[in-house]
Amino acid sequence: RQQPGGRVSTAKGCKVITVAGATGGVGATSIAVNLACSLALDEEHSVVLIDLDLALGDADVFLDTIPEYTLADVAQNVERLDLTLLKKSLTRHSSGVHLLPRPVQLEDGRRITAENLQRMVGLLKTSFTHILFDLSKSFGVLDMEAIRMSDDVLMVTQLDLPCLRNVVRLMMTFDEDKSLREKVKIVVNRFGQEG
Repeated sequence: RQQPGGRVSTAKGCKVITVAGATGGVGATSIAVNLACSLALDEEHSVVLIDLDLALGDADVFLDTIPEYTLADVAQNVERLDLTLLKKSLTRHSSGVHLLPRPVQLEDGRRITAENLQRMVGLLKTSFTHILFDLSKSFGVLDMEAIRMSDDVLMVTQLDLPCLRNVVRLMMTFDEDKSLREKVKIVVNRFGQEG
């Protein structure tokens, strides 16, 4: 799949996976980061992780990196964005995962629109085999856009009443759009770890 000039062939397409938590603290970010790192172990995979929790995302902390650029920086330059500029904006982790982290300042999240995100993902799809989104818990405009662009949505929950109630509420919302509902897979985290 390697082409002359060091470009990775994505003839088979790019798989887009969203990891969402039914509530905070269920381990969605941990699963997103570990899944990204596991996928990156295969030399034929090129993986990018996008932290869409614009307020409190911590994928950079999980990867123990200090990114130079964030989603807000990329969104600010979206009009002149090309694949080369976008790739330079990613932080490469030693595992091989490329990270596009949340903005540093809370107010910078306002720069990121659904259209910006679509453009970024369109460019990333031409060069990466896997794009993973780590969503916020608000299921706002950007989160829902990521879900629409995804091939699979991993809904992370635990076996407690608040989590399960939220899963039911979210699935009822997704049931309104059959194409969304078919993507969702429920992942029960920390099963058997009572106490």
